[in-house]
Amino acid sequence: MPARIPLAELARLPNFYLPTASWSGDKIAFYWDKTGRMELYVLDLHTREVHQLSHGEVPRALRAGFAWDRTDESIVFAKDHDGNEQHDLYAISVKTSAVKQLTNDPTCQEYVVEFSPDNQWLTVVTNKRGQLNVWKMRPDGSDYSQLTAYTNPAFGGSWSPDGQWLGYVTNESPNLRNRDVYLMRPDGAEARRVLRVKEGSQDTFVDWAPDGRTIAITSDASGVNRPGMLDWQTGEVRGIVSNGLFFEHSGWTI
Repeated sequence: MPARIPLAELARLPNFYLPTASWSGDKIAFYWDKTGRMELYVLDLHTREVHQLSHGEVPRALRAGFAWDRTDESIVFAKDHDGNEQHDLYAISVKTSAVKQLTNDPTCQEYVVEFSPDNQWLTVVTNKRGQLNVWKMRPDGSDYSQLTAYTNPAFGGSWSPDGQWLGYVTNESPNLRNRDVYLMRPDGAEARRVLRVKEGSQDTFVDWAPDGRTIAITSDASGVNRPGMLDWQTGEVRGIVSNGLFFEHSGWTI
């Protein structure tokens, strides 16, 4: 009969969360609770060395992620106060572990998204003014400006490789389950819906391909969540199966 593992021992096993590769691809940052408290660590993929960055500065319970800056020298994370879920943003140095608070507003939630390719801007999702919407700010927390102002929540703000577009999702339909994929300029101009597989489906922006023309997406239009690729310039979608057929859609004609 195999030996039984005590339940208490199983419960004490450490967990790691949100592994995220650096922009250079040689490091992975992740949250880990091996000390009994959640901390931020970095794994060097060449040496396999694991370095603990934080020492009590990150949240005890995870409700938000983090983002590498484009130089891989710092990581911006969100942290609330005593579990109130009103997250502020902090930057931690990968080299020195020094932490700097970037925002301080106890009335709103702030979730970091991504640094721009030139490292001059950082997109943030926040309800600083009404509903959750996409904003941007400088890496030091200055020049905080709102980019979208939807009635329903907007999420995302992922930069295209050339820095000319931001991808995000929101819902302008009366069907509250619906979610569509949008693009806009970095100043909030030219916002447009580029994908709705069908009314009521949850269509999600995942990431940009290196060519800046193709976008990885998911959609549950078939009944289960499936991946696909969108050519946002033509509206052609490949890989999402609906009723046994490959679905093709033109986002420009909606």
